[in-house]
Amino acid sequence: MPVPPAPDLARAWKRAAGGLARVLADAVALGAPPTCAGCGLAGSAVCHACLASVAGAARPHRPSPTPLGWVPAFVVADYGGVARDVITSWKERGRRDVAGHLAPALARAIHTALDDLAPADGGASIAIVPIPASAAARRRRGEDAWARVVRQAVALVTQELPDAVVRLDNCLRLTRHTRDQSGLSAAARSVNLGGALSCLRPPAGPVVIVDDIITTGATVAEASRALRAAGVTGVRVAAIAATSRSRGAGASSTLGACPPLS
Repeated sequence: MPVPPAPDLARAWKRAAGGLARVLADAVALGAPPTCAGCGLAGSAVCHACLASVAGAARPHRPSPTPLGWVPAFVVADYGGVARDVITSWKERGRRDVAGHLAPALARAIHTALDDLAPADGGASIAIVPIPASAAARRRRGEDAWARVVRQAVALVTQELPDAVVRLDNCLRLTRHTRDQSGLSAAARSVNLGGALSCLRPPAGPVVIVDDIITTGATVAEASRALRAAGVTGVRVAAIAATSRSRGAGASSTLGACPPLS
């Protein structure tokens, strides 16, 4: 078997080491009692008190400033305080056991988005379209952590709407590399993501774009643009949380550096 060139060999060793580290971390987690991703207390992945931060009803959200071509969006939580700790533990710290606690929040946002689509744009078949994770994000986290949450949320929505065909459609693709969005302004994010997504095949019927966190709204606005360019008309957005950064001058002052969106 030919020996790969040195750079390829180094990358192969890095991937293998990363995979081994994840296996060991999972093994340790299985043998240790769970701790709350929000407050750190032992007993459960997310305790009842911290779960309340992502357990509210979905509500409309509109970033300020609002990106061009914005479509109605619905979120459950403010990305700050306990909710931020819970989501960050899942997204950036490998807490896979938190996914099952975030999926119901996303399902509520999807359900509200679907209610907003009907009756003008409604139908018996609805496509749930996730924002695709970048290859760099998948390598860093060891998996597409967002896909796990989306699958669980779609299953919940399907149970709640047995008369509708709710399907997961991974029709969006990144067409080029983008910069890490952390710390970028709204204008810089818009430039960074402009034209970065394309729709491989337009879903039939209305679409709900799903993302974990809405910051400036540039990511979901680009996803909406790509879908509309492919001929999709009825589009809504559902997310778990939105940052106060995207709420304008009247927003809460609880800000923080947000992790990469994808």
